[in-house]
Amino acid sequence: MAKTRRNITQICVITGVLFATLSQSGCAKSPSELLIGRWYSGQMTIRFREDNAVIWNSPQGLALGHFEFRGKAKRAKDRELVPNLFVDVIRNDERQKFQFELHFMGQDRIRMELVPYGKASSESGTPRGLVLRRANDNTLGGGPAKVASR
Repeated sequence: MAKTRRNITQICVITGVLFATLSQSGCAKSPSELLIGRWYSGQMTIRFREDNAVIWNSPQGLALGHFEFRGKAKRAKDRELVPNLFVDVIRNDERQKFQFELHFMGQDRIRMELVPYGKASSESGTPRGLVLRRANDNTLGGGPAKVASR
């Protein structure tokens, strides 16, 4: 009887731990979901939307376009940058393409490293490595970005 009770207790504990683990893993956001939102530094702001639209404001002007994020970069230590964020925008009536290696430094900070991509990257004025913070509703005036349509 004692052995049966111990077995039932073990099964309940294992089931409880398994349930807790599975319920926590279901709530975790993917890197793509974590990227969605507004990010800023002293030099620029960038907003990634769920529909893959991007709004990028920097000293070079406002840029609108689309992005593709391919998740965690798979780079060997001390090797060349591996792009995992691709941005295609129109700024000052000119189409520009950029590629970055993006790393999450927690849920509220990202590091974007510009990976050279032809002429547009060398003339972009975008710093090679930049750390951005997530903007909350009270940062940068709050609310969704207002972008005039042409």
